[in-house]
Amino acid sequence: MKILFVIPSMSGGGGAERVMSILSNEFSRLGNHVCIAQTTRDDREPYKIDDDIQLVNCYSNRNRNLCVSLIISLNKLIRFIKKENQT
Repeated sequence: MKILFVIPSMSGGGGAERVMSILSNEFSRLGNHVCIAQTTRDDREPYKIDDDIQLVNCYSNRNRNLCVSLIISLNKLIRFIKKENQT
């Protein structure tokens, strides 16, 4: 199964990031393809995620409006996933 998680950032070091890393690691260990999409640009990982898990940055700094940025980010993510599925 392919699983996509969307989170503002994995670098916060808070509870949401911890839960995301635990869920992602467990789903990956069960044989699922896991992708975490961040809506902010940051490559720090306070919690370890398995190497098999894709971490994708969907940040768009051209738009300051959050709704527009989210739509653009999701569009980028959909194009990325489609491209990955073709290979």
